Parts: sequence; structure tokens; C-alpha cells
Amino acid sequence: APMTLQQWQTIPNNQKIGDFWVIDHETGWAYWASLLEPSQATSYLLDAAEMLDAIEDTVFNGSYYYGIHVDSELISPGEEFTDEAAASGNLADLLVGIRNNAIDEDWGNPPSTEDVQPADLNFGAMNPGRIFTMSGEEYRYLEDMGNGNHMIIKNDPIRNVSWEDQNDELLSWYAG
Repeated sequence: APMTLQQWQTIPNNQKIGDFWVIDHETGWAYWASLLEPSQATSYLLDAAEMLDAIEDTVFNGSYYYGIHVDSELISPGEEFTDEAAASGNLADLLVGIRNNAIDEDWGNPPSTEDVQPADLNFGAMNPGRIFTMSGEEYRYLEDMGNGNHMIIKNDPIRNVSWEDQNDELLSWYAG
């Protein structure tokens, strides 16, 4: 079920990004709280609408019409929503988290689209799934391995490769 932006603010940072809807009642927009990869889809925002008894009693002859107007705005991580410049507080935090694909335990890490050096990142504050960019390449933070070691991977799926060609493709992928 969708949650309000106010409910979203109260959950732990490591649970704020995921496959669920967050509704901002101030703007009327609903946001999918995760990046979507090509060919992925969101869940339904509404599964059903039920008429309350109080409304059913006022409907003439049991006939009614219920309509929902949906306006969708889809953007790439480097773009902004039409009204995003006016976003503040919890909404601004949500949008940063969606772009980064995680919300850090503290907000000291640069945005995922900013090209940075390893020294610019606080890996200890990152939550799994966090995306960051170095040398023009996107990477995804996976986990803290302990003793100052952190597991990351290049955020670039291998597509359209036959089973026989996987080894060559992996060697090419690791070589960069």
C-alpha cells in the first residue's frame, strides 16, 4: 500500500528506497521510491476503489461513476521533475534518495550523478544499493565487508549475450 511522505520520513534510512509508492499530499504527486531499469514496471498505485456505505446511501438508483485522472511524468536520473525546483524538506530528501538508489546514514555523500574520486565518498555511511559515479562510470555499493573493505560493482548489466559468449563478455567487462 502507498505511504504518505510523512510516514516515509519516519522509517529507517535503509528502508526508505524500495519498490513502493510515496504520496506527497502537498503536491498531489505519487513517487515510486526506487530507480526503474529498462523493461521494469511499478506496482499498481491503486488496486481497487471501494464505495463507503455513507456514499452508497446517497447515490441515486445505485448508479455512480468514479474516475481518476492520472498524469505521469517520467525522468532519467540526471533530469528534474517539472516542479522539482520548489521541492523542499522530505520531498527533496526522497528525490535525492531515489536518484542515489539509497539514502545514506548521513547525508555527506555527493549525488549519484556527480563524478567523484574515492576519497570524496564515505563508504561507511552508504546503504546497499547506493549508486555513485567515478571516472564517468556508475557503480553500485553492495556491502561493508569489514576491516575498511567495501564491496562495489560496476552498475552496468550484461545484455544480449549467448551462453557460449558469456566468458568472453565477462573478460571484456572486467577489463573495462
